[in-house]
Amino acid sequence: QVKQLSEKAHGVVTLFLIAIALALSHHINPVLAFVLGSSVVFINCISPLTFIYIQRYKNKINGPWDEAVPIRRGNKMEGL
Repeated sequence: QVKQLSEKAHGVVTLFLIAIALALSHHINPVLAFVLGSSVVFINCISPLTFIYIQRYKNKINGPWDEAVPIRRGNKMEGL
């Protein structure tokens, strides 16, 4: 219950801070506010959705950094 409340509160605070940053930057320069808003949307929405989308095309690559997988043949252990 605390975790759910914390996640909701985190989202609300984040949106509030983004709104304040956009409002204050709009007073300085409207183009700056547009660039800031576009960057926030890209980083927080488009990039994660892109990673989720391209995850289906990911290939599993085995290399020397993986743990060894022993192969049993008969009574002997090979690959150690």
